[in-house]
Amino acid sequence: MPDIEDERYYTAQLVDLYTFNFDYLGTRVEGNGGGNYLISGPDWSAEQPEGIKRVIPSETNLAYSLLRTQLFNPDDIDNVQFRKNIRLNP
Repeated sequence: MPDIEDERYYTAQLVDLYTFNFDYLGTRVEGNGGGNYLISGPDWSAEQPEGIKRVIPSETNLAYSLLRTQLFNPDDIDNVQFRKNIRLNP
């Protein structure tokens, strides 16, 4: 997750294939400082890699995320371009 300005709320809801919300990233949980996170499947048991802020276990090998970002008004859309810097890697 990229750094996000302090006054803006965002959340990334993490959902497994059982439709269980197994974790959240975002303003309320992590703050707006950004970071690298590892979402692990049920059989993963390695050490937390260097540079990873937190390992988040999932009960399924596949998961998805719903990203939500606060808009202050209709003209604010250009100010949430940080969304382009969110990266998911297998």
